[in-house]
Amino acid sequence: MSNMIDTYDPYGIDELRISHSSRQLFKSCPRKLEFRKFLSHTGWDDSIAAAVGRALHEGYQEYLVSKNIDRAMFKMMAAYPIDMCANPMWKYSMEECYATLQKLCQSGHLIDYELATIRQPSGVVSSAIEVPASIRLKGFNLKNDGHVFIDRPNYIPVFYDMYIDAIMFGKLTGEYIIVDLKSTKQDLSKSVYRFQFDDQLLPYALVLESILGRNIDTLTFKYLVVYVDIQNPEVKLFEFNKSRHDIQEWARGLLMDVMNIKSMYNMRWFPRNGNSCLSFSRPCTYWDDCQYNDVNTRARLIKMEGKDQEDDNNKRQEMNPWITVDLDLVA
Repeated sequence: MSNMIDTYDPYGIDELRISHSSRQLFKSCPRKLEFRKFLSHTGWDDSIAAAVGRALHEGYQEYLVSKNIDRAMFKMMAAYPIDMCANPMWKYSMEECYATLQKLCQSGHLIDYELATIRQPSGVVSSAIEVPASIRLKGFNLKNDGHVFIDRPNYIPVFYDMYIDAIMFGKLTGEYIIVDLKSTKQDLSKSVYRFQFDDQLLPYALVLESILGRNIDTLTFKYLVVYVDIQNPEVKLFEFNKSRHDIQEWARGLLMDVMNIKSMYNMRWFPRNGNSCLSFSRPCTYWDDCQYNDVNTRARLIKMEGKDQEDDNNKRQEMNPWITVDLDLVA
């Protein structure tokens, strides 16, 4: 297939940065990933459950660092999405979060562990909380097969980004563990079925290997799961040991996903999934722009309407990884 010189690239990206959440977005609807990652559309579907989860993260991570419940409560309340849930009688109200965070801080599940510390690229030593890390997919890129764009790179590198909730060190055992906080309104007794084969944390093992400078044959992941409620909040700790085989399984799945993304990128065609147009009981945030089948039309409309421009309400979190690891997926 001969290369064609094109004057307009609807995507115009210099790198692709994906994550666990964007992989889930791709699986739910490839067109949504195109809007988010390739067309730089700033809209996104949020929910009160997800926003409350982020607020509880802010509060509990402050508690792990300072051991001060008042400071943890302030952090949680400052991050709480009051515009989404102002009624104290609604589910996920601030009052429910307050009671849940208090229960969480008093649970004592991690009393035998202390926070690890990490030296940032700047030289600053920080607690291993919300650790930004990235995996560079070595030997894999998005190549513009069949297209040559003026003043555009022909090879687009791919990175897998993550934020690790907490890396902790056993004061008695001397082992390092990964801790992830999850919030839910579901029965906690069913959580084992939700998390035993969850693969979100598996790449964190590669980051920890890089930090420690040695291979890890097995690693303990602890899921701290909280049931959000004002009267009867509940906290349970679920522990799973993962091996190198589990990490290899995750890498194979990632390879399949990025290969499919690459194929769609070269075709300039990310199909929509009509079953994903309703999200959190609301129309998809990309609904209006998704009416157009031609990607060039979608890209130009997004730019004309300024939907690729960030403001205070839709500012994306900039990724500045403390650790970057190379992973050769195709080896």
